[in-house]
Amino acid sequence: MTTNTNTQIFQSEQISPFEIFLQNTSQKEATMANVLHLIYNRELSFFYTLRNKPNIKILIIGGGDGELEYILLYTLAYFTKVSNQKLYITFNEPEEHLRKKFELKYRNNPINKTEISFDTNKFENFDMKPNEYDFIFASHCFYYISNWKDCKKDDNTLYKLYTGLLEMGTAVIVLQSEESDHYQFRDNMFRKIYHDYRNEATAEDIIKTLQSIIIYSKIHSKTILSNTNFSSCFHNGSFSPNEEGKLLLEFSMRKSWNEINTKNKDEIGLYLKEHNTLIYGCESLIFRDKAIYVNKA
Repeated sequence: MTTNTNTQIFQSEQISPFEIFLQNTSQKEATMANVLHLIYNRELSFFYTLRNKPNIKILIIGGGDGELEYILLYTLAYFTKVSNQKLYITFNEPEEHLRKKFELKYRNNPINKTEISFDTNKFENFDMKPNEYDFIFASHCFYYISNWKDCKKDDNTLYKLYTGLLEMGTAVIVLQSEESDHYQFRDNMFRKIYHDYRNEATAEDIIKTLQSIIIYSKIHSKTILSNTNFSSCFHNGSFSPNEEGKLLLEFSMRKSWNEINTKNKDEIGLYLKEHNTLIYGCESLIFRDKAIYVNKA
């Protein structure tokens, strides 16, 4: 397939950089596998606490298109149907086109014994009542949520999340680790591309903030490994991104490929050539995220 044909396909289908990223990464699958494993095997007290409750309230923050969250909700519903419990779910997602994708999926594939409501506010403006939720899940959304890093406790959105948990409730927050190849790639390049760059949020920042504002709770984390295929950025071992590769780099750099100057493009290519890992013969970056578990004492 020629480059011109590729260009026509990407333009006609209007595939977004984020969608291209999802097609090339194992991040979502790895995240859900690890979260479910830890809930079942490490957080047994979570299920023990819930088993005698008639109803369970769940909050999804920044759920996006809900592809990953749907699997989580389906699994929790399967667990609770044995004891005839019902799940009341609040799905928070400010982006309308993403939220509608999840609404369509839920409508076409309803989850038994669940009742769902949708919230369109940014989490900063979300009406969080104290002691309301048994379980809160926030995957890769705290990059976009403000007022939690270096912020006073009473105005802190992480503390807001914590106060929304019922006693013995559990929150799971997933975010990139500063040890991730992708974080280090972006951190290195953003310093060259953006003059006003400030360090991106990491799981380590979340843990540090939680430890400073929440004293009497259990906080622990688990590293999640995944990989993203960047082979569309190479041709015969040389850096030469095709249309798919350009969109993937736009996702990573948060900037149109055409708006990046030639010097920065060369630096991106050199960095990827020096730091990629071959996985099944494909140039890839290793993603290291952390699932952070907060249990309200």
